[in-house]
Amino acid sequence: MKTASGGIYAKTILALSIFMAMPLMARSQTAGNSGVPNIRFSNVPIKTALAHLFGMSSVTNWDIDPKVSNSMNPEPTVTLEWKNISADAALARLLKEHNLIMVTNSFSTVVRITDTNHIDKPANANLLGSDTNGVMPMVAFSDVPLGIALKTIIAQAHLPVLLDPKVTGEAPPEPPDFRMVSQPSVSLRWRNITAKQAIVELCDLYGLVIVNDSTPDSVVIKQKD
Repeated sequence: MKTASGGIYAKTILALSIFMAMPLMARSQTAGNSGVPNIRFSNVPIKTALAHLFGMSSVTNWDIDPKVSNSMNPEPTVTLEWKNISADAALARLLKEHNLIMVTNSFSTVVRITDTNHIDKPANANLLGSDTNGVMPMVAFSDVPLGIALKTIIAQAHLPVLLDPKVTGEAPPEPPDFRMVSQPSVSLRWRNITAKQAIVELCDLYGLVIVNDSTPDSVVIKQKD
């Protein structure tokens, strides 16, 4: 993991397919002089198809609800050929066909792919204080443990935020099974977002809350009770 002046980059050897180049079987081309593309996918994983369409759309930052992503097992594939359709319209159509919706986080402004049961209740961003570094041009993680992703952003922004050991995976095993709780892996690529927005979005994605800590002038991120 390394931090660069242009943003935050945390990489592992393997990257999720949704952030890799599109396979040759998935193509888009401009129809005539209209500027509206024809979109064609042939047996393409739905996350890859979504990444391609978002890259062509008006949406800058997006992610997939982990609960929805985990339920895609096996991951559905997409085969289609739509003519004279914009990327935004294609996104809406593809999501509708798979009973998914787009929800915009009211604080982070990140668009989330989720199901119709989603309720938007952003974490309490007011407890995080001020973003001393302003907008970050890029925040990108590939298969990075959630605790490391949060630590990286918090350190970059110099925020007085602590992480509960259960969030970082450092808590000792608890009864009755005494098994270590594995951390979810984070893969995302966001542009022009503040540290506060990134932290709130990660908290909302992974069911975390921001609360006052016993230490003065600091807060802690923990799992919801």
